[in-house]
Amino acid sequence: MDNRPIDNRIVNLFGDDRQPERAPGKIDLAHQTDIDLGPVTVVPSRRVLQGPGGEVMVEPKVMQVLVALASPPGRILSRDDLIERCWEGRIVGDASINRVISLLRSALRDAGPTALEIDTVPRVGYRIVGHDSEVPETSTAEAARTKSGQRPSLTTTLMAGLLVALVAVAAIAWWATRPGVAQGELTIAMMPVEDAGGSDPFFARGLEAELRSELARGDGLVVTASSTADQLSAAKTDPVQLGEVLGADYVWQGRLSRQDGSVLLHSRLLDTIDGSTMFEERLASGDASVASMPVRTARSLLRALDRLPGNAVAAAAISPGDHALYLTALGLIRSRDPPQIASARTILEGLNERNPTFSGGWSALAKAIFLSGDADARGDTSMRPEALRFAKRALDLDPASVEALKAAGMLAPGSSERFEFMQRAVEVDPGDSEAWLWLSHVAAHPDYAEMEATAARNVVELDPLWSRAWQSSYAVSEVEGARGAIAVERMIERAAVEDWQRKAALGRIANIEGDLSRFLRLSLEAMPGMTPGQQQLTNMQMANMRLMMGLPIIQPNMDGPLGVILDVTTGKLPSREAFEDAELWGARFWQTGPLVIAGPSLFIRDGRAAEIVEIYDASFKSPEDLARFAEGQIRPHHFRTNIATYVGLAMKEVGRGREARELFAFAERSIARWRAGGRMGLTPLLFESNLAAAQGQTARAVSALESMIAMGWPYILHSPGVPLTGPLLDDPAWAELQDDPLVVEVLAGTRRDLARERQDIAAITAS
Repeated sequence: MDNRPIDNRIVNLFGDDRQPERAPGKIDLAHQTDIDLGPVTVVPSRRVLQGPGGEVMVEPKVMQVLVALASPPGRILSRDDLIERCWEGRIVGDASINRVISLLRSALRDAGPTALEIDTVPRVGYRIVGHDSEVPETSTAEAARTKSGQRPSLTTTLMAGLLVALVAVAAIAWWATRPGVAQGELTIAMMPVEDAGGSDPFFARGLEAELRSELARGDGLVVTASSTADQLSAAKTDPVQLGEVLGADYVWQGRLSRQDGSVLLHSRLLDTIDGSTMFEERLASGDASVASMPVRTARSLLRALDRLPGNAVAAAAISPGDHALYLTALGLIRSRDPPQIASARTILEGLNERNPTFSGGWSALAKAIFLSGDADARGDTSMRPEALRFAKRALDLDPASVEALKAAGMLAPGSSERFEFMQRAVEVDPGDSEAWLWLSHVAAHPDYAEMEATAARNVVELDPLWSRAWQSSYAVSEVEGARGAIAVERMIERAAVEDWQRKAALGRIANIEGDLSRFLRLSLEAMPGMTPGQQQLTNMQMANMRLMMGLPIIQPNMDGPLGVILDVTTGKLPSREAFEDAELWGARFWQTGPLVIAGPSLFIRDGRAAEIVEIYDASFKSPEDLARFAEGQIRPHHFRTNIATYVGLAMKEVGRGREARELFAFAERSIARWRAGGRMGLTPLLFESNLAAAQGQTARAVSALESMIAMGWPYILHSPGVPLTGPLLDDPAWAELQDDPLVVEVLAGTRRDLARERQDIAAITAS
């Protein structure tokens, strides 16, 4: 037996042992001679394969890979070999190589069905194998046995031959009846539609959204249309770099214009390997047929990619004018601007009256209503039941409507129903970054374990420069702590195309690492380049930081609901009259997330425990009522635990001991759910430490604190803008434990670090 290490030997298609050789240099297709591969002839200079299935033309990169693998046939080439010969040693990702291999396999099947294939040798590379006598084949399994010196038995050989025959028969039958070729997954990054004149920009964005939705139904496609793409497009980033940043195989570009009564859409699909144009189409449509443009464009693109279209439902008849209004409404919703969303609602309400069987109108209206309530400072949920009915009506008409699934996922009254809708949305359209973001919200639940972090990470992979993606590190930190959060921020840093974006990411990393002065300095330098939303998020992070260190917070003077919420989240409790004037007293208090998280402890701290008890009594008759209310919230167990802990503490202060114990027990059941689900992340640990402290359980409170510090607390907070800092603030739950030796000892290092940072920050602000 040959005892040489297996890794030092390569067994090729012909079954003999050969030492690996260095791959030759770059492949110049113009000077390559024709190659005979049994029934298939390869003509590199024309990028053509000729075989029993006809003549097939391939991309230059695909032909280069084929020439490399065919010199000689059967030779195994590693990915590094292919990169050196076909990509000239440039750094390329696995997705690029996978895409070329997938296209090559498809071309070989088209040229000579069942004759040739590209075989993957696990952990080694690729080779050409054939089922024709002129191109002998050695299976990967047989190659592995040959490497180890073993020969297959007669029974094994007969069984393998039978299996190959059955597979070949099945493949021929499938090939004869196939409507298209199912291949490996491809990613298309859609750039924003360019307005070339005469078009409403909201209409253009709506058409882009509709086209993305149609493409996403295609077989094996992940299609993104992201904020990151908008920013990269504005920065004139070339297609190759776009592919690297967005992990895309292709970039779609479109120009929309109106001319002589026609709508013109010029589409291009660019290969991110070399920036070449893979597909180009100029589509003209009159106003009467503009509704078909997204579908027609999607079908052309899918044919060019040899992809099967999705199972689309028959579209309801809708007039050209109404369809144009629908696309405009989609563009208005995409703006996320409250007045524009209100305009979209008005448009869609009239449109749905006229077109009751049009699924798109109902799903868009449901989403617009949800976003309107989400933007309302008081958390207006009065329209949610009706919006949920609209979303479900859309799903009755089109079960694969991702927009309807997303709206239903955020509006459904139960956590399991919300999760099921959102999970279905990302299954149907894995390129929808908003769907992944909303899934991360509804997955903040003890029953869904790791999904919150997985969904949040997908948001960053799909759309790293989106302002919402900035919050993903907090969700990832719930399970993985500071290390996971920093890894997410590094992804954002690598995607940066502007200096301010890079500084903002590095600043957030500094914050996670506890270097708060560097966070402040970098954030202030990045601020001028940020959007208003990004500035708001950064300001909230800086306010949290100052609050945690006992520094004064400079904030704008605001009246109404926003002013009340801003006061509460920065540690100031407004008067009862201010709450009532802002319509945030009673049930509305509990419907406003920041008030629920930060407010109850402030009432107790300021000697107003009776008021928070009054607000509770007006809304809930028992912990069971609280449970029913909490189940309708996006993060039900956050609400349950936090409300029960602090209202229980307030009950204790006003002399209602029995009810205090009931609420503490209620909070304990939520903590037990987290533990049972293996979901004791950062926020549940904080809630547990506060609950234990409120009940005087020193050892348990300290144990939770130690786990939190190990994960990165207090520098990582689940919700930026909401202070979740427990014993570092004047938190009444910790009033009796602040001077306990165990608590003092476990917090000593953190307090020492914060004192040092306080001095550095004072120096920065003074200058």
